Amino acid sequence: MRGWIAAIVLAGGLNLAVTAPASPDEVPTVLAPEDTPEEVLRLEEPDYAFSPVDGTRLTLGEYAHLQAELAEAQEVAPQISPRIKQLIFLLKARKVLRTFLPFL
Repeated sequence: MRGWIAAIVLAGGLNLAVTAPASPDEVPTVLAPEDTPEEVLRLEEPDYAFSPVDGTRLTLGEYAHLQAELAEAQEVAPQISPRIKQLIFLLKARKVLRTFLPFL
């Protein structure tokens, strides 16, 4: 039984050694020559971006314009009544005073 296994393994190894290509030019390629490897594609900068609003595909100029519009929209100051501003000031002043006078 062991003799058969050794003969099969030996014959398989010899078969691989005989059929191996002699030079790298003879090795068949997996990819077609016009396909760009993934490593190269990862290094290329994309010429598009996706909208943070609805996920549509935008050019880089449109994306920059949208980012500027969104930044301007966030700069609006909230409207707070003067009475609430005064209350916030008094609460902050009370907090500072409590560090020096804890019994207040």
